[in-house]
Amino acid sequence: MTLQPPQTLIHLLLAGAAAAAVTFFAVGLTLYFERSPRPRWVITAHYSSMVLALLQVAGVFFLPPRSDPFVAAGIVMYTVAILLFLSAIEAARRTRLQRSFIDHPLPDRLITDGPYRWVRHPFGTGYLLGALAAPVGIDDLRMVLLALPLVAMTVYAAVREERVWLASGRGEDYRAYRRRTGMFVPFIGRG
Repeated sequence: MTLQPPQTLIHLLLAGAAAAAVTFFAVGLTLYFERSPRPRWVITAHYSSMVLALLQVAGVFFLPPRSDPFVAAGIVMYTVAILLFLSAIEAARRTRLQRSFIDHPLPDRLITDGPYRWVRHPFGTGYLLGALAAPVGIDDLRMVLLALPLVAMTVYAAVREERVWLASGRGEDYRAYRRRTGMFVPFIGRG
């Protein structure tokens, strides 16, 4: 199979949306989240996820797309991922959050505004949408293989964060919050 850049406008839009989403995520990690010391394994996980995301962008750019409706769905997924990421930053603007896998300190408040009203992990939802948009829009098994570790890391980070909240002094507040909101999708994963 020969690699070639996008041949259609919709494929070019998908590639642009992929590049924009990964750029927003990378800039967000660098500028928004706390820069506390990280264990080597956390640094490895963060950089590995960035490498996987960049490989996905390259795949979106050079590999053949699926039919136009699937490509359009991928564009929508990337766009929603960016909007969700930005709205989560806006909702948490008074609170600096830790990066994934950094357990302490917890934020100074439980954020329940904006997208946090509907899902407990809006950043994670954005990451999941971004990771899954490539296999939706591109007709190549490698996109699925790149998405799987990204999905696994995102879910693991969210589960780990929830355990920390539940074991904290604000565990009861977090339990009540869990009963009202979905984990990544509204109304799904409440408990």
